Amino acid sequence: MIDTLKEHKKVAALALLAVVVLLAGGYYAWSIMPPPMPTTAEEAVALVKSEKFQKLPENQKRAYHDRIAEVIGPLDPEQRRELIRNRDNRDANRDIMRAMMMQRARAYALADEPERQR
Repeated sequence: MIDTLKEHKKVAALALLAVVVLLAGGYYAWSIMPPPMPTTAEEAVALVKSEKFQKLPENQKRAYHDRIAEVIGPLDPEQRRELIRNRDNRDANRDIMRAMMMQRARAYALADEPERQR
């Protein structure tokens, strides 16, 4: 009777360990997945504020910055002002504006001489 109880405890401990390992592996896989590209200005602000985005290396952030600039660029001036005025988004807005400036600087640096004169 005691032997079967010990065996049941071992089996239960191994099953619990297997569940913990599966959960840890699932969490790790989820945590290393890059966030989705934003499609709206609100999504762009939320993305920049997210912890996942902050953990990305700079070379991976560049693609997101380019996409954010594409999403925010066509906004009319009033929508842009409203986005900037929101106090909760100040840090995110600063990062977004910095990304837009960097995109324009890269485009200028890669442009031909006639395009730079425009």
